[in-house]
Amino acid sequence: MSTIAPRKVSLRFLREGPTHNHLLSPLTPYLATVGRNDAVTVRMPYEHRRLLRDLAALRYGADATQGPDAARIKAPERRLIADDVSAIFESIPGLGAEIGTAQACHPGLVHLELVFSAAELSMLPFELATSPRGFPGEGLPLSVQVSTPITITRSVPSAPGRDRKWNLRPRILFAWASPPGLPRVPHEAHLAALVKALQAWTGPLHELPGGDADRAAALGRYLVVLPQATRRQIERLCREDTFTHVHLLAHGATVDDAAEAQYALALHAAGGRGTELVGAERLQAALRLPLERSAGERSLSHPLVVSLATCDSGNLSQVVTPGMSLAHAIHAAGVPLVVGSLFPITYGGSVALAEGLYEGLLGGKDPRWVLYETRHRLFRRDERTHDWASMVAYASLPDDIGDQATDVRYLAACDLIDARIRLATLLARRLERPGAGSEGGATAAGEHLASFDAQDKAIRDAESKLPDQRAYLIEGHGMRASAEKKRSRVLFDAAMALSPAGSPTPGPGRAAARPRQSSPGESAAQASLLQRSVEALRNAQGIYRRTAQIPPWVVQRPVIGPEMLPTQHWVLTQALSLEFVLHRTMDVTDWHAAVSNAQMLLSSGEVLAGTGTSGEAGDPIWAHGSLIELHLLAHGLGLVAHADAKARQHLKAFIDATRHSPVPFFRSSTIAQLKRYTEWWFDPAFARACGLPSEDKKARLVRALAGELIESLQA
Repeated sequence: MSTIAPRKVSLRFLREGPTHNHLLSPLTPYLATVGRNDAVTVRMPYEHRRLLRDLAALRYGADATQGPDAARIKAPERRLIADDVSAIFESIPGLGAEIGTAQACHPGLVHLELVFSAAELSMLPFELATSPRGFPGEGLPLSVQVSTPITITRSVPSAPGRDRKWNLRPRILFAWASPPGLPRVPHEAHLAALVKALQAWTGPLHELPGGDADRAAALGRYLVVLPQATRRQIERLCREDTFTHVHLLAHGATVDDAAEAQYALALHAAGGRGTELVGAERLQAALRLPLERSAGERSLSHPLVVSLATCDSGNLSQVVTPGMSLAHAIHAAGVPLVVGSLFPITYGGSVALAEGLYEGLLGGKDPRWVLYETRHRLFRRDERTHDWASMVAYASLPDDIGDQATDVRYLAACDLIDARIRLATLLARRLERPGAGSEGGATAAGEHLASFDAQDKAIRDAESKLPDQRAYLIEGHGMRASAEKKRSRVLFDAAMALSPAGSPTPGPGRAAARPRQSSPGESAAQASLLQRSVEALRNAQGIYRRTAQIPPWVVQRPVIGPEMLPTQHWVLTQALSLEFVLHRTMDVTDWHAAVSNAQMLLSSGEVLAGTGTSGEAGDPIWAHGSLIELHLLAHGLGLVAHADAKARQHLKAFIDATRHSPVPFFRSSTIAQLKRYTEWWFDPAFARACGLPSEDKKARLVRALAGELIESLQA
């Protein structure tokens, strides 16, 4: 995927009259506008009857009782239809110029957005078009030619949903239905696709120790599965939970009501008996989709993405009476991205669509690149099918969608690192006294150590997924250093688990008044783990140090928070902390710089309020947290007078600020950081690995005050 943001080219079609009750005809004039070019009159090369005949030829012979058969469609028929649709694009002189300009100015992906409200135009297979004369890849399918990558989406004028925020952790609802009398749907393959895509957040679930219940709990944070779904069950779940993504797998069917026929989802009827056909309006209601939603309204869902693995979910059966396709209706209700199919889609194609779509979106890719790559995946999969052209996407995306996708990649990397750390911690505990003295015990110990080493490598791989450019120049590097610090702790715990029997090891969360006295004789494996722990901590200290030297005015804070200059006190505080731990010294100038940066955040609230802006809500809390640790270190070095009293003063302010906060992470994170001083960093074995004396006055002062501060926080 290119790092260059896609360039959007909007093509709008307008005509007089209501959205419905117009048949396609070469006599009907449409006004087409693109970019800054003059509007031109365009006529469609179709009589409505002929369009219906051509569309029927693209259906693979599918009907209400028979699935699509790729052998039923011939390439020449598909090519004739593609050429007819491409004639529409060719008749708009400014379109080719706009696409060419977009590619010349911003090499990379071109986002061709088709905007129209006329119902009859939604029936045209624009995605199947051949690239016209003067367009990139002339004579090849426009949406999959490689001369200039182009992704095609549809939208309606003034589509709501464009201001939705994408930088959220995923919460996916996967609902599937296979009512009696209809062919079975491939729900196992779709579930496998979603689970695989979520590995960007969870890591491979099969690596988790424990049983299926533990793996289900890890997956359940992100995914809810609704088998044999009914409309009422979907509505209940959407009322009780807020989903970012909804993936629906079901057969499509036609609801015939005089002239008002429309395509619908075939869900299970209430009570599990029979079939309920759910049309566009009722599906909107089931998904709890409002056209407008108040900030305090919690009973309404509002997903970012709805994917319809359903035949004809993007199709409109008639244009005489008011009505919309399933995909069109959900998009019009405010969902920013809706992906469906214009025709019947093969079973294998539906699985490939789910794989490509969710692998990209959950991996933090720009949705426009995801759509392009997913269409290519379908194109390469089977030359006999046109599932790639059947895939239709309705999209209204924010202008900064690329940056928000990076935010998703950041959140995914953070969750993945945490998952890897948790697993490595469990594996470290397995190293403790695995039947020493027997051949079987030695073999088990070797296997456990190999598993731990593999997970340690996985932590480093997860760290590499953190974005560290543009808005994440400081945040990304800082989090990578934080991950290395956590990795160092896991390596230390693994080394302590190899201690001889009878040498108690304080585990995470168990404070010790004084560090454990290590056995004088350390095994080669234990010494190696200790050395790797020290190396990881030194690496973290170097990253923190380099990150703290980045000028804050060259980068803005990620859009997960307000777009302000990022705070630097936290990375500088951590650099100073590790400098003290590794060398028992600290740069005085940097200490004053960190204190000044944190104090500035505490004193700038009134100034910011006077300008009509405000910082992130957690800024004062984190500032107090940094000042606690900075004065803790100053106390150990005797850097400033009454540093211990000032640490207690900022601790009291920190507790007051977090007393009514709904975010427990403020306090738990600070406790975890202080416990590193009491449980880990001054351990005699770790000190020896650092080349430091096992006991010194500086360490005793810091450890004692840290223990006192922890007791106050936990009280």
